[in-house]
Amino acid sequence: MLLDVWRLKNFRKKKVLQIQQGAQKFSIVTDPINGLIDKHIYGSYEPQIMDIIKCHLKQGGTFIGIGANIGQHGLYTSVIVGEKGVTHFFEPIKKLATQIYKSIIENNFKNKTVVHNFALGNKNEIKDFFIHESNIGGSSLVNNERHENKISIEVKDADTFFKKILLKEKPVISFEFLADFYNKNTDKRGEKILNLLIQKLSYSLFDIDDNRNAILDTNFF
Repeated sequence: MLLDVWRLKNFRKKKVLQIQQGAQKFSIVTDPINGLIDKHIYGSYEPQIMDIIKCHLKQGGTFIGIGANIGQHGLYTSVIVGEKGVTHFFEPIKKLATQIYKSIIENNFKNKTVVHNFALGNKNEIKDFFIHESNIGGSSLVNNERHENKISIEVKDADTFFKKILLKEKPVISFEFLADFYNKNTDKRGEKILNLLIQKLSYSLFDIDDNRNAILDTNFF
């Protein structure tokens, strides 16, 4: 506890941290201005999710991180997939997408990563995105009392991307904020994607933060 207090007190500027999860090691750029997650990555953040990803992702595979935040999960998978694999980061906040790219450079992962600075939805459009200043990872298309600011983000039609990738192989996909991704207040922007994954491609989806419950159809939300 005292060590955490000391770290937080001295975390006043951007730092490159060395992370180890199991046998996998990588570097990540952190910035105190982002709030919660950057301030609490000391060993690894959400190690239970990283362990589950590792169980399903193989060398040479593809990982898709939707709502990548500062990119920890995607950087981890970039180690797992090796030189013949690929990791896609989807992060609509430009500042975070830039931070991910800096981490990619730190790790020399340019040849096996793609950063997409836009959100996925049912159509191409520009949407309001509400920023949670003390925890930028908690920013959302859905406004609530926690959000202090808003920006405009680009949203692109998800079907085009997913069909192109998913017809070639069956990647591991992480929806960082799936409940937000499929939400009545966001015009059910994830309905097409979830139906494509579950009904047409026989994906099994799990709510990892809720005892790994299976999501059998889009009525889960």
